[in-house]
Amino acid sequence: MGQDIEAVIAKVRKLLALAGNNTNEAEAASAAQKAQDLLEAYNLDMATVNQQAKTFDAREDVKMGGGLYKWQRALWFATATLNFCRYSYIQGNKAGGTYEHQLIGSKANVIGARVMAEYLEGVTERLARRWVKENRPGKSVFIKEAIAYREGLAGRLTNRLWTKRWEHLAAEKERIAQERARNLSAGIDTRNAVVLQDVINTEEDLNADFINGWEPGTAARYRVEREARQVAAEAAAEEELRKFRKWAEEHPEEARKLAAEQERMNKEASDQYWKTQTTRKRKPTAEEQRRSTPAYREGWSKGGDVQIERQVKEQAPAPRIR
Repeated sequence: MGQDIEAVIAKVRKLLALAGNNTNEAEAASAAQKAQDLLEAYNLDMATVNQQAKTFDAREDVKMGGGLYKWQRALWFATATLNFCRYSYIQGNKAGGTYEHQLIGSKANVIGARVMAEYLEGVTERLARRWVKENRPGKSVFIKEAIAYREGLAGRLTNRLWTKRWEHLAAEKERIAQERARNLSAGIDTRNAVVLQDVINTEEDLNADFINGWEPGTAARYRVEREARQVAAEAAAEEELRKFRKWAEEHPEEARKLAAEQERMNKEASDQYWKTQTTRKRKPTAEEQRRSTPAYREGWSKGGDVQIERQVKEQAPAPRIR
């Protein structure tokens, strides 16, 4: 297994070097996508092997310099999460202290997160510098407008990353339900097939075990217990609702008065909230001010052109259920 990891890492580093050295954005994106494909395929293979062998991949705690700007940290957080890692940033407390990114996850997933985060951050930086050269020639690449452009571009990228993950999970859930229904009708039970949501849950649990110093499997047990309590709570709430509806049918006048009082209280709370919001005066932060600039909007628009589909759409592609 260790040799397999090293082989994947070697291929990923080669593809990443091609992506970083390529001035053609489409070809650079293609090289980075191939690197991501390797990591995704490896991750799903290991999830299937670990499930069958009842083992798990060891966790790594990796720190690297970076993350001075909020847009960088948001980009790394989204990419790390998509690659089944825990992300946090560390700010030096002493004078001159620097920021660091921190990734916690399996070796393959930490590499995957770092590959894509560095690639997307590099694309953002390259496009921002180009924007300054074309629109503000002779100016510093760190002028306020250039920072706003970076924030807009990275904001659009993170928005697309999260949206595509949610869409992928929703599509997978529907597809798996349909396939399992067909298979069960044929007498085939495929409920144990590994899918993306299984990988997400397992990796989150193992990362939590590592962070808290727990024995592997503890967070998974807590999650199962928590989900059982949630199911019980929902069932209890449904029973209470059923009883209330029955009472309302038997006591319509009292139910009408109760509903009217509840509506009055809700309106009063809503009016009070909006009164507070409209009378509160707060000076916009520097970041909020930049978001109102044309440069931010241009960056946001450009963020829609950067290739990310393989990062999410085919992230740890789920096996066909037979």
